[in-house]
Amino acid sequence: MEPITREEYYLAKIAGTYEGKTPAPVTIEEYYLATMAGDYSGNTPQPVTRMQYYMAKVAGVWGGSIPAPVTRLEYYWAAIANGEGTVFPPVTREEHFLVLVADAYSVVLTVVTGNPALLENSKGNRGLESLTLYGKSTQMNTTGAQLLPFEVGKKGINFEVFEDGIALSCKKGTDIYAVGRPGPEFESSYDDFPLLAPGEYYIYSDGKYVELLVTTFVNGEYLILGVSRNGSAVKIKVIAGYKFRILIRCREDFDGKVKAIISKRYPTASNYEPYTGGKPSPSQEYPQEIESVGQDGEIEVKTLGANLFDASTALKTQIDAGLLHINDSGEVVLNGTFDTNNRNFYITLKPGVYCLTGGAIWHIIASKDSVFDRILTIDEETTYHCYISNGTYNEVVSNPMIKAGSTALPYEPYKPAQTLIIPTPNGLSGIPVSSGGNYTDADGQQWVCDEVDFKKGVYVQRIGKKTITSKDAFFKSGLSTNDVNYFGLNNFFVHIGTRGEKDVLMSNCFVAGIYQNFGALGEMFLGSASGNVIYFSVDAQKYPDTETFKQWAVENGLMFLYQLADIIETPLAAEELYAYKTLRTYSPTTTVINDADAWMSVGYAKMK
Repeated sequence: MEPITREEYYLAKIAGTYEGKTPAPVTIEEYYLATMAGDYSGNTPQPVTRMQYYMAKVAGVWGGSIPAPVTRLEYYWAAIANGEGTVFPPVTREEHFLVLVADAYSVVLTVVTGNPALLENSKGNRGLESLTLYGKSTQMNTTGAQLLPFEVGKKGINFEVFEDGIALSCKKGTDIYAVGRPGPEFESSYDDFPLLAPGEYYIYSDGKYVELLVTTFVNGEYLILGVSRNGSAVKIKVIAGYKFRILIRCREDFDGKVKAIISKRYPTASNYEPYTGGKPSPSQEYPQEIESVGQDGEIEVKTLGANLFDASTALKTQIDAGLLHINDSGEVVLNGTFDTNNRNFYITLKPGVYCLTGGAIWHIIASKDSVFDRILTIDEETTYHCYISNGTYNEVVSNPMIKAGSTALPYEPYKPAQTLIIPTPNGLSGIPVSSGGNYTDADGQQWVCDEVDFKKGVYVQRIGKKTITSKDAFFKSGLSTNDVNYFGLNNFFVHIGTRGEKDVLMSNCFVAGIYQNFGALGEMFLGSASGNVIYFSVDAQKYPDTETFKQWAVENGLMFLYQLADIIETPLAAEELYAYKTLRTYSPTTTVINDADAWMSVGYAKMK
């Protein structure tokens, strides 16, 4: 039934049967109706009549009790406001629309978590019941198990070292030397193994066409101590006085990354870590940058339908060339000849699990595998270079679809993204903890973190951030020894955790230690029961006094995060709240996703 009157336009939009504009509100009742429809978010008049009390309750601007209904229309509105009650068989046009509204409000309020957050069986054209974004701070941590001396950032003609492996672009027979130099005199070309004491070690390379070799020259004889390739762990023995060479060799042409390891512990691809001097990091020698969600100054939240593949954007080149178009049903229709000159397109996905469907003509160019009709698990933002199969197509209909989660759904056309920009001038920090966190992620890890809570309308700060400057004053603890100095920083009112657990601290140059743990080197920890002193344990020979340590700290940008003793809540700006209230759900599925990999909690109206 098409709306005719002003009231009917409001009711139709509330019911989800109309998506256009509604009239600007004039009467008290229209202000409530416009609020329900999502077209008004300002102040509303106080209710006076029984009908106005019902409408104000439904609009969410009245939290008190409502009167008992008397008229037929009041029974309709009372049932909608209460979520239950008597609804008469409709007679008038208004009653017919109210039945639709009653159905629209016949929902279960549901909360889902994640990024993306999938709102299944969502009622269309409804505002979100709640939205909270949680902070998270991450950094690379190492155990010091990696003894292959390839530091992150090391470059050569055909290689570069990254946190997750060594990138190679080499021809068959190419050797990359980690230790040792080739020379005219084979024996004299070897260097001593610089880091390994005599004993047994494992070597490991996960590359099918790349191997890790350890060689030596003993008593005039060339000797291979071990060769690893294709994920094999090989044990070698280091003997005092031997000279060694370590090299990575390409057995075939190769372009990609390999994980090469020398370690005392049994190596696998999953426990790979970069070289940090054979000691844990973060450390003074190997600082590790802390990255917090939203640290670039804002987080973008998008509300979409089930289909995350925007063909109009991804396939714009082909659309502009007249090779395909999107029909009125939102399907992709191919009508032209595709070859290497015009077939390519790109897909970028944030971390998460995705179900891709749509047919066998869509491929990933690197592997020539189908990009659709598969489940993809993405650990970091990834851009796939894709292509459409070569050939001539005559009005061929295809339905490419990317959906959050691992379960396929019937095809839905892409629905326009609604965008909410959340200012985060200081980022949203968060520290992983073993207990007492304010949220738990998909891996079961708890976090104490900052959050943005739109239902409460506040920014919640739980984490403080400090960068050492020349104005800071350290003192030396009387518990310092000849080997370790403990330098303290006063007047930090830090949350005190459970004795015996790691303090809720995170630094670019120190690992978090145990409360009052005056022992280990290279740690930061709370040193007083009042929670207002933070200590740093350092080498006493390198840093004999506070000024020496302070100079190093300032020059090297020592910073740390810590849990505040008291939570701080700051009201969100009115424009942020207004933008949040304009977000509407899609039926039957809504996807909420953000560009910062921030964990989310999303409340919505789920159809019964």
